[in-house]
Parts: sequence; structure tokens; C-alpha cells
Amino acid sequence: MFRVPLAPATGAAVSRVDPLTLAIIADTAVGSAVISRQPGRATGVMAELCIDHVGTPADEATALDIVAETLGSGPDTGTGRATVRDDTGVVVAHVVGVVALDPAGGRVPERAGSRSFDPPDIRLVPLDSDSVRVEIRPDMLNDRGTVHGGVLLGLAQRAQELFQLYRRVGCRPLRMSIDYLRPAPPDRHLVLRSSFERRGRRLWIVRTEILDRGGRTVAIAHGTGVVADPAAKDSLESRG
Repeated sequence: MFRVPLAPATGAAVSRVDPLTLAIIADTAVGSAVISRQPGRATGVMAELCIDHVGTPADEATALDIVAETLGSGPDTGTGRATVRDDTGVVVAHVVGVVALDPAGGRVPERAGSRSFDPPDIRLVPLDSDSVRVEIRPDMLNDRGTVHGGVLLGLAQRAQELFQLYRRVGCRPLRMSIDYLRPAPPDRHLVLRSSFERRGRRLWIVRTEILDRGGRTVAIAHGTGVVADPAAKDSLESRG
């Protein structure tokens, strides 16, 4: 089980669950559960990850607990899931991930990943209303020396929050998913570019493409959210 502290309840409409923190722990928990059940498989990489947001932590909760298990595995991949609850028992999220397993007896990466990470200190710099840039720091890397998959998913959600903010609309997240296409190298910065896949009155689906410094796509994320106040959105759009 993994445990993550929660920000104090303030009564304001601000999430107590940082998307970067949740994504990193979800990725780590599911990956660890799958790999630990594979004899001779020391390592693997997440191929896809999905987080369903199903509840809000209780005001008196102080931490999140993440418990993961293996659902099944084949010769090259394994699937795991995790349940995220606060320490009062409220279910906050469900997670499902698919791990691509390294060959049996493969060499364990020698590079040590960061053991110290401060998600609130990560800054996304807007390039325009659709795109942001983030500088890659050593504490964003995993044991392979590439950007941690959970970091990529959390950055995508933050980028989508800014994408919504530019349109003066807030969405309550329902689901965040990501497909990892290639490793994200520690090469100065990443660009995250968002666009609409669905722009309904009640539901928005936003696609975020994550690009390395050379312009190659390293991952594609999708976020589904409920528009917080459709009437207010209609009023804003009618005013241009």
C-alpha cells in the first residue's frame, strides 16, 4: 500500500488531490504490483494508464491510500489495477494500467531515479492558448533516466486545466488516460499541445499531445470532464 498526504480542507472549490502526485503514485503502484508477480522479470514500462475520478476526499481525511493488484499477464504484458481511498474509506479513484514487461533476465537499469519530487514546484509556461512548455528537471526522471510516466500524465492534466482556464470554463475531471508511444528523454523541455475532441454543453473531452524537444510525440493523453456550470459557459460564449 502507498500513502500520500492530502492538502488541508479549506472549504474553497480547490482540489485537494494534486494531479501530478496522484498520477505518479498510481503509475508506481500498478507497475510495482504487475512486475512483482512476474518471476524473473525485474523491470517493465507502463504502456497505458487510465485514472477514473469517482469521488472527493472527506473534509476530515488527511491522506490517500493506494492499493494495487495484478489482474492478469501474458508473456510480454501485464495488467494491474489500483483503488485510491482516503483514510476515512471514501473511494476517490480507480486506476487501470498495462505494463510492457522487459525480457526475463534483462538488465536492471543502473541509473537511480529521483527520490525527492515537489509537484507544486513544477511550472507550465503558456506558449499560446493551446500549448505549454515545461522544463525537464532531474527529479522528474525514473530509474531509466527518462521522464516518469506518471509525471507525463499529471502534466497532461495540468495542461488541460490551463486549456480550460483560457476558455474561462472549469471542468470537474472524470477520467484521464494516456498512451505512451516512446520514452521521453531528459532533453531540456517538453511541449504539451491540447485540442478538443468533444466540446459539448455538459461534457468536454480534451486531447493533449506531449512532444519532445525535437517535435516527436512521446505520449497522447485524453481527459474527460464535466463542465462545472453549463449556464455560465453559455453566457460567456455568447459574449465572445
